[in-house]
Amino acid sequence: NVNYKAGSLEINTLSNTQTQNNLANGIINTQNDQKNYSNVFRQKLDVTYTRQIDTTSNIKIAADGAYRHTETNNSSSTVSHEGLDTLLNTSSQITTNNADQHIMNVSAFYTKKLKKKGRTYSVFVSGLADHTLGKPHQLSNIEYYNPSTGALTSTQQVDQVNNNDRMHTQFNSNITYSEPLSASTALVFNYGLNMDYNSANLRAYNQSTPGVYNVLVDSLTSFYKVNQVSNQLGVGVSYSKDKTVLNYGVRATNVDQKQIDENTGQVSQRSFINWNPKASYLYKFSQMQFIRLNYDGNTTQPSIGQLQPVKSNSNPLFIVVGNPDLKQSFTNNVSIFYSTYKVLTGQNFYINGAYSNTISPIVNNINTDITTGKSTSQAANINKLQYNFNLNPGANMKIKGPDINIGLSGSINGGVNYNLANGVLNTTNTANYSGRFLISKDVLKKYDIFLSAGPGYNVLASSLQNNNNYRTFYSYNYFNFYLPGKTQFTSDVNYNYTSKSQGFDQSHSETVWNVTFSKLLLKESNLKLSLTGNDLLNQRTGFSRSAVGSRIVQTSNNTIQRYFMFSVTWDFNKMGGGVPAKN
Repeated sequence: NVNYKAGSLEINTLSNTQTQNNLANGIINTQNDQKNYSNVFRQKLDVTYTRQIDTTSNIKIAADGAYRHTETNNSSSTVSHEGLDTLLNTSSQITTNNADQHIMNVSAFYTKKLKKKGRTYSVFVSGLADHTLGKPHQLSNIEYYNPSTGALTSTQQVDQVNNNDRMHTQFNSNITYSEPLSASTALVFNYGLNMDYNSANLRAYNQSTPGVYNVLVDSLTSFYKVNQVSNQLGVGVSYSKDKTVLNYGVRATNVDQKQIDENTGQVSQRSFINWNPKASYLYKFSQMQFIRLNYDGNTTQPSIGQLQPVKSNSNPLFIVVGNPDLKQSFTNNVSIFYSTYKVLTGQNFYINGAYSNTISPIVNNINTDITTGKSTSQAANINKLQYNFNLNPGANMKIKGPDINIGLSGSINGGVNYNLANGVLNTTNTANYSGRFLISKDVLKKYDIFLSAGPGYNVLASSLQNNNNYRTFYSYNYFNFYLPGKTQFTSDVNYNYTSKSQGFDQSHSETVWNVTFSKLLLKESNLKLSLTGNDLLNQRTGFSRSAVGSRIVQTSNNTIQRYFMFSVTWDFNKMGGGVPAKN
């Protein structure tokens, strides 16, 4: 199978972001307006070859290569205040960039069944090469003001060109062997060798003469390589009998990591062992009632961007520096799902939930100057337990008289996360409580109706400052009517509302209404003409509100609003002579 794809995408976006930065000694409110343009051209070729060698073995070989050229032009303006009216800084920035990316993937997968039933082995190998070259040009101007007098105290200007050369190569392999111990139990062994190489050669240049950028900025220049070799060994047990299915396994990975500073010749090495235990349990009370439990644990390594101890000047008001002393963190994930369904009455009840915690999490350590609004961020490990949870119950039933389905569902999710703000540990508690009521009725080849609505309440609480809680309401309604002459009318309406909060004094609401008229043609009704009106009220917006560390962020951006589309769809499954064809 061979596929070739080529595509071009041009995007213009406008966005407004309001940020409340909670500090132990005050609050900094920032408003940022951005205008972004990007033009992406991409080509991709992929090839897949599969072969059944004999009745006991198969092989699959796949390869793909892609080229992406990106042109961007982004401009932004920012204003920061201490509290509501004490001006700290203003900034404007324009960044242009042309980047080229080449990606190549190759993989092979071989499976073999041996004579003894259930005894199998497989071999998988893959390789990746990803090379990106970019040349961003940054122009920025920042003005700092005296918080007491409001007078301009200083300015900071940047006019720099960067040469960014990033390379990532990877080799992965895995051998798996399965040995049956009995009709219900089997052992599974696997071994994998993985090699990962990353390099980032970043050069920043100032002007020597107008238009000539050849003065190297040492503090913003780096050439780092991170080489990692992993040996992975795993064993698992699977058991399946009657109503019970049980799986358990553990993988241990020995990792040798070398970090090289090509500019100074400094080399740092470290070795560690990652553990990845997994377990699942399924019990079937009957065909329509079951419970499933899952557990897995995994280690998260710090990224090259978090380790690299060199400043980035992409945002002069928010400087990110590396931390070469970062350690890995470990996350435990537990989930449960229970479902029961009664066919005769149409009653269904389900509940699913999950809990995860992270030991020694990697968090942001942000130091902010309250007099200028300038921040420096560095990743750090903390000795705290960070966790998240969710719980989602629901029930549905059929009412025979009017022959309708009704249902209730709920959701509770949240967690506790940490960050450091000016050396003070900040605890962020988030929670979301929501409920939905739904009603539906379907009459074959006549109409389909689905209605749902429900409220929600969100908690965003920072230990450094006050809560930032708000209410929401959501509604989704769908109608589909079959009209004479093989004609259909379909409509759906989405309504979203977000209230004011302590940090944001504006509420947000939108109603998105879509309508489609369609007509089927030909004897087999496999030719379809459709006319669709999207967002007829022209209210669709990109809106979000979230907590990130000690910062509470609200973003609004433009998106595709009202438009109309005419489409022709032809469905077919065979051509002349009975030769099968793809849609």
